[in-house]
Amino acid sequence: MKKKIIFIILLLNLIFWPQAIFAQESTYMDGLDIFGDYTVLPSGNLEVIVSRIINVFIGLAGIFLVGIFLYAGVTWMVALGNEEKVKLAKDTIIQATIGLVIMVTSYSIAQFLLNAIYQATS
Repeated sequence: MKKKIIFIILLLNLIFWPQAIFAQESTYMDGLDIFGDYTVLPSGNLEVIVSRIINVFIGLAGIFLVGIFLYAGVTWMVALGNEEKVKLAKDTIIQATIGLVIMVTSYSIAQFLLNAIYQATS
């Protein structure tokens, strides 16, 4: 009962307690202008922009795959002879390898297409 009363008092204090509001002039656009000055955003060729985006995603996927390989390796090492965990680790490594092959193939296809588009438009 005592906890309920304390909870209700705290709740009412949060709801009805006057809070100080410090209104200021909004300067968020100045911050965006400064950020835009320091950030080198690509302008121009669509092929370059798409290529950079693809490279970022491929890099993130590579980092993710390294994490999966590490997880599978640790799972295998910690298995201590448990056949189910060893099989799980082996399956994870096989699936990660398939993902790596798919990733490299998609990167190669994307680069081929981007080069073909670049050569056709210039």
